[in-house]
Amino acid sequence: MFEAYVASGDDLKAIENALEFVFKEETDFIFKDRKKILDVTIISYDSKYLYLWSRDNSRYQLNKLPHDLEIKDFYHQGWTARLQPSGLGEFLPEQYQGDRFNKPKISGGLLTPFLALQKKKKKSHNPYVSYESYLATIIHEFSHVYYDSYRPWWYSDREDNLKIMRSAKRLYLGGLLEEKLPLWFPTPDYVSELFAFCGEYALAAEFWPEHKKTLDQYYGEMITELIKQEQEKI
Repeated sequence: MFEAYVASGDDLKAIENALEFVFKEETDFIFKDRKKILDVTIISYDSKYLYLWSRDNSRYQLNKLPHDLEIKDFYHQGWTARLQPSGLGEFLPEQYQGDRFNKPKISGGLLTPFLALQKKKKKSHNPYVSYESYLATIIHEFSHVYYDSYRPWWYSDREDNLKIMRSAKRLYLGGLLEEKLPLWFPTPDYVSELFAFCGEYALAAEFWPEHKKTLDQYYGEMITELIKQEQEKI
């Protein structure tokens, strides 16, 4: 449906409006430490180009790169706190390369295909068929990046890992702990989803009443169905 689509000015402006909102005072309750999201690269795409936004001197700069990927409709209908589709990273210059912690990225579809494909789903009370829901979707993914930025230590901090391993060895050999170690445990991915959704919902309640209304309707119906399924269990 959108395999040959080319971005319009309105498509690009919508993403820039979302980026402006991320750095407004109104989102301080989500992004208390803005330094954690300053290096996020935002990537969207059409049939010919990748559109990359990155911050330079407190402003987002747009970089437009050609590609020869086939962008299927699936990748136009949402956003994610990672690179998609597969192979997109091969077209990124070196300064954008890196993992989710040292070079975080979010990627997703442009406004026009996003809305059209969401409407095509014909979900009852689909909350993602409006302009404001598109902005909310991008901010939602920033929330994932922000949350994840607090979690690298439990498996990627070499010095902390070595301290814990050496202390464990000492204890197994009958020794004593030489220092108090703060122990952290990984949390499930759904906690990141909960954090991102709460931020999106709070913003909707304050600024996007129609988006909040459809969220309430959509998830209200979902919970009703879950109650029904639970009641029918043997």
